Amino acid sequence: MAHQCAESTLFDYNDEYKGDLPKYQDHFRSSDHDPAVIDLNINGGSVGVFALSVLGLMGWRRRQVSR
Repeated sequence: MAHQCAESTLFDYNDEYKGDLPKYQDHFRSSDHDPAVIDLNINGGSVGVFALSVLGLMGWRRRQVSR
């Protein structure tokens, strides 16, 4: 089955045996997807905190509406 991501066939969730998964010791070892790093530069001013609060509220509302 083709997906729109670059994943190893070892991570396929079917039951047939495909071999052992590689054992990594870095901080991405618990993820079977491509990691994304997000860098937020938020100042300590009231506008930055307000904008972050509005962003969180919008995400929460979107999650509630999609259920």
